[in-house]
Amino acid sequence: MVSAAARELGVHEVTLLDYHDGELDAVDPAAAVSRIVAQLRCVRPEVVSTFSQDGAYGHPDHIAISQLTNAALVAAADAAYLPAAAPHRVAKLYYFAWPPQLWDLYQRVFKKLQMAMYEQLSTLRREQHELLWGDQYLYRVFSFVNGGRQIESDLFAGLQ
Repeated sequence: MVSAAARELGVHEVTLLDYHDGELDAVDPAAAVSRIVAQLRCVRPEVVSTFSQDGAYGHPDHIAISQLTNAALVAAADAAYLPAAAPHRVAKLYYFAWPPQLWDLYQRVFKKLQMAMYEQLSTLRREQHELLWGDQYLYRVFSFVNGGRQIESDLFAGLQ
């Protein structure tokens, strides 16, 4: 599934850190941060997106990846952190956001954080699936290249 999604998005390389679903909030944070830092320094992205601190809807893995990603962004830019690799500072960070209409639909479908809830997806109409999964909404947490009140329609706006 990951490779099919990557192909659809035009992504040429996908690296998985092999953490198990439902267990990310229990991993050693220092080890996880160092692994994420290694990826950031290797790939050197200009833009990073992740879940907000509340994990979108309180999912423990989503909360954990938000915290780990934020810590890794700070550490990756610090030349004193794992000095064998060149530091890297991302230009922009975004959190996933949910417009009210989408959040209301999501809450109706996923009232409880249980695997059985995914069965409810089969009851949705095509337009509801498109609303849930068709677009991503993000908000800019920080940017070294632009900011203020300007609403962006391009995550890479302001980058060279």
